[in-house]
Amino acid sequence: MKIIGKFYNILPLLILLLCCSPLCKATEIDDVEFQLKLAKPGVTSFYFYDNNINTPESDFAFDLPSTTSISRSLGVFYQIYPDDGADTGMINFDIYFIPYTAISENWDTGDAFMLEGKSESVTEAFGLNMDYSYSGDPNVQNTSKSFDGNRNVLIPIADRTLSVYSNKEISKEGLHSGDNAKLKLTVKTPNEESAFQEGVYSGYAMMVLEILN
Repeated sequence: MKIIGKFYNILPLLILLLCCSPLCKATEIDDVEFQLKLAKPGVTSFYFYDNNINTPESDFAFDLPSTTSISRSLGVFYQIYPDDGADTGMINFDIYFIPYTAISENWDTGDAFMLEGKSESVTEAFGLNMDYSYSGDPNVQNTSKSFDGNRNVLIPIADRTLSVYSNKEISKEGLHSGDNAKLKLTVKTPNEESAFQEGVYSGYAMMVLEILN
């Protein structure tokens, strides 16, 4: 059996602003007082990575499990600045876990598995939900969620959402994840079964940044 975790992120439109004042005529420069201000706002970016924090990754695989539990850690990088070079801003920043068959029109509605299963020998829908923990971020308290008792049942989007920031005010200095922010995902057999159901399990972990103002 092979368990595959497939991940991607949604990136915002990046805007670089260069602000400067118009120059006066050379013949008048000794007589005119003016201020010149150059503003270079930081560039917002965020992504998952594996071993190199400077190299975004979009696909991650779990090793072939030999026990009833298997874990995988992903690096999380973000640097977030106010929109349009403003001094302050408000954001939401979330990580959603959705099945690989999700579509853009309704990915955040209805109940679903975090990892959806596929097997040539099984016709009915099946899947798994992963325990997760987020740690190592200097700005965010460590958090975790376990799915004991409902590892193989459909669950709502609220249970498949890791909220990193909710209605968070940010300054022009921005927010940075640092070098040690990690998302750990753990897949366990449901109901303490001795083995996983045979199949390929796939899903998405989707980063979404919402700029509120």
